[in-house]
Amino acid sequence: MFDVQKFYEDAEAGRRPDLNAFKEYVRGFENVIIWGAGNLGTALGKAFLGHGLNISVYWDMDYENIKLCNGIAVTEPFSGDHNKDNTLIVIGIVNGTLSHTWQKGVLESKGYYNYLFGMQTYEAIACKEEIGKPFDVRECVNTSICNFNTCKRYMNIVRNGREKTGLTVQVLEIILSSRCTLDCKYCGQQAGETKRRFPEKYRDYPAEDIKHSIDVVMDRLDAVGTFSIIGGEAFIHPKFAEILKHCLTKDNVAIISITTNGVCDMSEELLNEIKNDKIKINFSNYTDSLSDMQKKLFHENVERVKRAGIACNISTPIWVINTDELRDNPDFRDETLDNRKSACVFGPSIAGKYLYACPQTERQFRMEVHDVEDDIIDLNNEKGLTDRLRELLNKTHYTACQYLCSNMKTTRQIPPGEQWRDED
Repeated sequence: MFDVQKFYEDAEAGRRPDLNAFKEYVRGFENVIIWGAGNLGTALGKAFLGHGLNISVYWDMDYENIKLCNGIAVTEPFSGDHNKDNTLIVIGIVNGTLSHTWQKGVLESKGYYNYLFGMQTYEAIACKEEIGKPFDVRECVNTSICNFNTCKRYMNIVRNGREKTGLTVQVLEIILSSRCTLDCKYCGQQAGETKRRFPEKYRDYPAEDIKHSIDVVMDRLDAVGTFSIIGGEAFIHPKFAEILKHCLTKDNVAIISITTNGVCDMSEELLNEIKNDKIKINFSNYTDSLSDMQKKLFHENVERVKRAGIACNISTPIWVINTDELRDNPDFRDETLDNRKSACVFGPSIAGKYLYACPQTERQFRMEVHDVEDDIIDLNNEKGLTDRLRELLNKTHYTACQYLCSNMKTTRQIPPGEQWRDED
């Protein structure tokens, strides 16, 4: 019998699973449906067809516009008369931090219990990178199919052969500044709120502090999958290029990902200075909420980055808002918080001289919302730093786990990039 869990484990570990057993398993179903005709679903379909596996139909909410994917009909999700016991669903939708969790719940609620998670399936049958072979970072930097910030296969390949302290981080966030060129009403970093309530904290972190913090942390980590460079707006730091070049000196980090709103100065000279195969620029597209002048600058910057030959991605983020209010038990028993932290994709954050357990810890400390000091490390004090890092990274949950990200019952979707107005 085909062991689906072992198939996933091999994929995430960076190994190549038994493809013959996989193909025999898939061919045992009367119907094979790929749910999602976007980037991942399209890539999965090509991989299936390349392995001689038939696809019955695609499901996609945009079926009226897409019509065909890989030459196969695209229909409305859950349409058609399929024998559910003899139908295999391949989940080809990427949904950020929720991964395939919500699709799994929907499928089971409708009586479909035979399914494959698309990300792990793609890693297993199509990803070119694997343990024991030279790692080509360009494969991950240039992809529009999967997400290197959450890919376990990628992280296991990056850490392979580097074991020294046993400490690795998938994503290390490096905050260059709390300043921003926009004033988003629901900014996750609360840049505008920082400017209004704590103007002394609305600033760029000194480049020397940032570089020293990177040095002392990276000297104690075996590997980091991604440096996530953010702000505020990262590009407005006066020593942006200097900091980026310093990041590139670290051979135990694979990818340097820069998030930008695109409404800032990106000169061709600057872009040529930082151009590197390890760098990817991620444009957060808030243009529906911006002025015509801001939209023009955004699109000009996208074209400049493309002309410079730097890998880039343009996406419209899904923004949600919830509450900072701490709720009482039973929602916040240790077991609940432990589960929440283990499912969280966020890693630690460097801001100036300090390492914070996660982005929310940094934000809550800066905004003086909650007492999170037990989850912060002063990186100027290097005594016992490796042990303190280990203790922080191995905590089963953080104080911040009780706030903001947690009260999902009050979550609602909001327009990304909506700007503050004077009357607000």
